[in-house]
Amino acid sequence: MVESRRTRKKHELRERILEVAIRQVGERGLAATTVGSIAEEVDISQTTFFNYFPSKAVLVEAVIGRLSDLLGTVLADVGSGDEPAADKVLKLFEFAASLTTTQHRVLRDIVIEVVHESTLSERPSGNLSALHESYRTVLADGQRAGEIRVDLDATILADVVIGMFTSVFTNWADDVAYPISDRLNTFGKLAVELVARGA
Repeated sequence: MVESRRTRKKHELRERILEVAIRQVGERGLAATTVGSIAEEVDISQTTFFNYFPSKAVLVEAVIGRLSDLLGTVLADVGSGDEPAADKVLKLFEFAASLTTTQHRVLRDIVIEVVHESTLSERPSGNLSALHESYRTVLADGQRAGEIRVDLDATILADVVIGMFTSVFTNWADDVAYPISDRLNTFGKLAVELVARGA
């Protein structure tokens, strides 16, 4: 009983550290978020912090993992519902465009870390695979409903859609002035034209 309580308390403190880190990254960006600022807000020593996250790089991995899990789930959910498959494809791009407007700093910092930082031991590729599978299913359903072109397999069409989607973020990571929101909206319309029946 004592051990389980101790384990629960440790888990709660780790979650609190992560929660504060995510909020600070959203407000300040990754570079300006420090171990000291997180430890101070959580009201722990830096030594205690390092018992949970041995380095800032490990914390960054945890932040990226948590946020990419949430983002992946939300983006996959965008593909659910009863609307036509082409509308779901467009919604993916439009929803991401709205996120880049409201969560610009934290999203760009995460994209930069994922694209450029070799220190990350595990990139959140699982979420990308889940997003791809979600849209492969959307497109396959659209083919059966006669909404989506059938001359190409749904897997290839999903490759095209998700490839276009991720390329916009890769460009954004390389250029702070890249018009991410406009490009997402433009690429979304182009993706619909490419996958729609009669294309």
